[in-house]
Amino acid sequence: MHKKKYDPLLRVAAVKRLVAAGCPMPFETGQEQRPDLLIEVSRPQLTIAYDMRAGTEYVFGVRITNESYASLVLQRFRCRLPWSANVLFPGDPRIYMPEREYYRLESGRKFRCEDVLNHRVRENGRLEPGDSFEGLLVAYTMFDRISPEYLHGDTAIARLWGIDQYSRKHRAELEIFIDRNATMRSVCYRPRKHGLVEARAASEIQYSLDFLQGSKPDAGANANNLN
Repeated sequence: MHKKKYDPLLRVAAVKRLVAAGCPMPFETGQEQRPDLLIEVSRPQLTIAYDMRAGTEYVFGVRITNESYASLVLQRFRCRLPWSANVLFPGDPRIYMPEREYYRLESGRKFRCEDVLNHRVRENGRLEPGDSFEGLLVAYTMFDRISPEYLHGDTAIARLWGIDQYSRKHRAELEIFIDRNATMRSVCYRPRKHGLVEARAASEIQYSLDFLQGSKPDAGANANNLN
C-alpha cells in the first residue's frame, strides 16, 4: 500500500479553509490570530512602488478596519521593504498651508487630501468597533532605491504596521507592484541611412555586373550614384 507523503503546506492551507468557513481551530495548527486592526489591500491597481533616480515613492491602496470590541486610535504608520529603505510618511499639508488640497510627492504626483489616509492618526484616527478607513497611504524614501533584484513588473511584499494608542503594532503583509518606468533606459529606433561609402559600393557592384554582361557602364549614371 502506497503511503502518501505528508505535506505541511497542504495542512496549513486546509486549516485556513476551515477557519474561513467558520470552524474554530487550535492555534498550534498554524492558524494566525486575527489582528485587532486589520490592514488589507483594497485597490491593488494603485498599490505601487515607483523607482526614482533619487529614491522611491510608494502608494498603498488599503482598507483599515477595527476588528476588536473596543475603540482604537491610530497613532502612526511604519513600513518595511525587502530592501534597505527608510520609509517616510508625509504629514497633512494643510497644517501649514490650509489652502492646500493635495498631497504632493517629489515626482509631481498629487493626491487629493480626502483620498489619503496619512493624516488619519491621533485625533483623526479613531476607529470604533467595525468601522474602517479606506484610501491611499503615500510614502517615500530619500536615496533608498528598489533593489536591482526586482525588475519592472515584479511584485514584492511590504510589511505595513498601524500602531494604536496602546503602542501595539498591527502588522499586515501587502503585495506591491514594481514600477521602473522613470528609470528605464528608453530604446530609440532610427531608420538606417545610406552614406557615401555605401553608395560607392553599390555603384561598384553595378559596374561589375555591367562588365560581366558585356555592356559598358554609363559614366554619367555612375556619377549620379555617387552624388
